[in-house]
Amino acid sequence: MHTYLISRGIILVCCLLMFGCVPSFKKFRQTDDVNSGFIQHRVNANGNAVTESKGEPLSRVVFERKLNSAVSAQIVGNSQFIVVPTYNKRIYFLNPQNGDEMTALVTESAVSDAAALRNELLYYAEEAGGDRLVCFNLVSGKIVWQQRMRDPQGAPIIEGDEVLIGASDGDVFCLNRWTGDSVWVHSSKRTIYPTVSANSEIVVFGTDSGEIVALDRKKGERLWSFSAHGAIYAQALIEGLVYCGSADGSMYALQPKTGELVWKFETTNQIHTTPVLVDGRLVFGSDDNTVYCLSATDGGVLWKYETSGIVHASPIAIGRTFVVANSAGGVYQFGFDGTKMAEFQVRGSVEAPPAFINGMLYIGTTQRRVYAFGSAQAPANVP
Repeated sequence: MHTYLISRGIILVCCLLMFGCVPSFKKFRQTDDVNSGFIQHRVNANGNAVTESKGEPLSRVVFERKLNSAVSAQIVGNSQFIVVPTYNKRIYFLNPQNGDEMTALVTESAVSDAAALRNELLYYAEEAGGDRLVCFNLVSGKIVWQQRMRDPQGAPIIEGDEVLIGASDGDVFCLNRWTGDSVWVHSSKRTIYPTVSANSEIVVFGTDSGEIVALDRKKGERLWSFSAHGAIYAQALIEGLVYCGSADGSMYALQPKTGELVWKFETTNQIHTTPVLVDGRLVFGSDDNTVYCLSATDGGVLWKYETSGIVHASPIAIGRTFVVANSAGGVYQFGFDGTKMAEFQVRGSVEAPPAFINGMLYIGTTQRRVYAFGSAQAPANVP
C-alpha cells in the first residue's frame, strides 16, 4: 500500500510538471507609456505600414532571441516590451532592448497573426481550436471580453471605438472594442485570407475565390465587388485607391467608391504582400523573388530588385526608406530611389512584416528567432 501511494504521488507530480507548469502572466504597471497608447503593427486600419522616422540606414544586429516556436506574426510593442505571438499557444512579451523574456500569455490555440494594442488593452485572434477574438487587459491581467468566431483570419484592426476582423467561414465582424458587443456581421460565404482594411466610410477584404469586396463601414452592407483571377491574399486602402495583390500574379488598383479598375500590373508569380505607399511610390513583394516599386497613379515601374527568395512578408516604410524580408532569410533596406542601403541574413523564413518601434526594427522567423536591428542612432543593447 505504501509503495502504491508513493507511485501515485510520483505520477501526480509528473502530471503537474507536464500539464500544470503553465507560466502565469506577470501584470504590467500602469505607466505613462501605457496611458499614451501602444504602438501597433501594420494595421493602421487602412493597411499602409508607414512609420514616421528619418529612415536612418540599419547597420547592426542588436539582439537575436530564440523562442520555443516559429513566429509568423508581426511584432507590436512600445518602450516597455514587444509582443510576439507564436504557434505554441504562447504570446511572449520581450524586453525591447535585449530580447529577454518578461512574461508570457497562454492562449487556447495558435496565434499566427499580429495582435493590436490600444493603451492597456491587447486584442488577439486565436485560430481553429481557440476560435475566438480576445480583449486582454495587460494591467489587470484579465480577459475583458471574448467573442467566438470560426478560425479568425488576419489581425484585428482598430478603427475608432470598433475592432474589425474576418473569419475563415467568410464572416466579417465589427465589434465594440470596449465590450465585444456586435455592431454588425457580414457573411460573404467565402474564406477570407487577409486582414481587412478600413477607413471611416468603407471596409475592404479579399477572398479565396478572388473576389474583392467593399462594405459600408457603418452598416456592413455590401457596396461593390471586383473579381480577380486568383485568391486575394492582401489589400490596402490608401490615399484614394484600393490596392490588392492576387494569386494570379497581379496588383490591382481600384476606385474605392465603385470598385472600378484604375490599373493592373502583372508579375510572374503570386502576390501575398500588402503594398506600402510613400509619396506616390507603391512598394510590394512577389513570389517571383522581386520587390517592385510602382507609380501609385498609373502602375508604371519605377524600380525593382530581385532578392534571394520569395517575398511573403509585406514591406514597411521607415520614413522614405523601405524594408523587405523574404523566405530565404534576407532582410533588405532600400532608399526612395531603390538604392540598397542595407542587407542582413537571418535564420529561417520571414513570413510576417517587420516592425519598427522606437528606432528599432524587429523581425520574427520560422526558425523560432526574433531579431532586433538598429542604426548607429538606435538605442544600445541594455543587458
